[in-house]
Amino acid sequence: AQTNVDSLINVLETQKLTSQEQFALYEKICEISLHDLERVITYAKKGLSLADKEKNKSKASSFNEYIGRSYNNNRKFDVAITYYKKALEQAVKAADVEREASINMNLGGVNFNLDEYATALEYYMNALAFYENSNNMRQYVRGLYNVGGIYRMLKNITLAEQYLEKALTIAIEQNDTIGMTKAYYDLGAFYFERGKVDEAQDYMLKSLEWNRLIGNKASEASCLQALSVMYSISVDSRDEAEKYAEEYLHYAEELGDSAILSSAWRTLSNLFREKEYWKECEAAALKALDFNTTDIASKTSITATLLVANIFLENKEKAIAQADASEKQT
Repeated sequence: AQTNVDSLINVLETQKLTSQEQFALYEKICEISLHDLERVITYAKKGLSLADKEKNKSKASSFNEYIGRSYNNNRKFDVAITYYKKALEQAVKAADVEREASINMNLGGVNFNLDEYATALEYYMNALAFYENSNNMRQYVRGLYNVGGIYRMLKNITLAEQYLEKALTIAIEQNDTIGMTKAYYDLGAFYFERGKVDEAQDYMLKSLEWNRLIGNKASEASCLQALSVMYSISVDSRDEAEKYAEEYLHYAEELGDSAILSSAWRTLSNLFREKEYWKECEAAALKALDFNTTDIASKTSITATLLVANIFLENKEKAIAQADASEKQT
């Protein structure tokens, strides 16, 4: 990806380009650099400057949306909202209804991340109406499972199931593999919350299968984590749960992301706790703590698991130390 970005930048700096060609290159750089906030801001602002010069509000909206997306990816949600709202205002002025829908979807997502579910639902519904009327079925499916997710959080079981099942039905009809993986995953999580473990496992396994077929490693890892939890419910299936947890850890080690590594080791420590493998539980929990740098809630949970493990291992001094650490974190 870096080589591709460098080549695009080289074209910008060495060739004489039309305004439309410059817009296209700025947008490509932003799209493939969303994880790199500084780079996105640099090239989006170049795009904004050109858009202002050309009086092109649609492109100005596009570059503000890119900045919003990058802030969102970097979990700076309040700043993301500011840029999304700028982008939305410019899209409205440009009468760019397709971009309006895209920004509404993104505003729904960032408000969801902030637990502002009523606001998120309003934005998602705005986008959903446009995609249905324009017959953009792939984006319509995305809107359906996003709305279903909101109703899950609002504990509206009937509407959550209705929207998620509709998303899956249309995704299958359209052969929308990405939509299918997401709808299967969300339905698996939904039924697991309802205590319907067999149905939950079936849906999650289908999501895993499709994610593997299309090579979506990040979503595959999410499925593996979910399956390890689902199979750990029953004593008879805990070996299966361990298999999924080990696969999740393997993915985390390949990626090298500390947050995912902490999550993977935490998943294993919880499973070993369920299996009463106390030495393995302690070792995995310590690994989870090593990689956990910012998530206080997870750190508290891991510390509690360590406390339990050390009690059963009769490590009195360690147990007292973990109890003190747990008390300080609460």
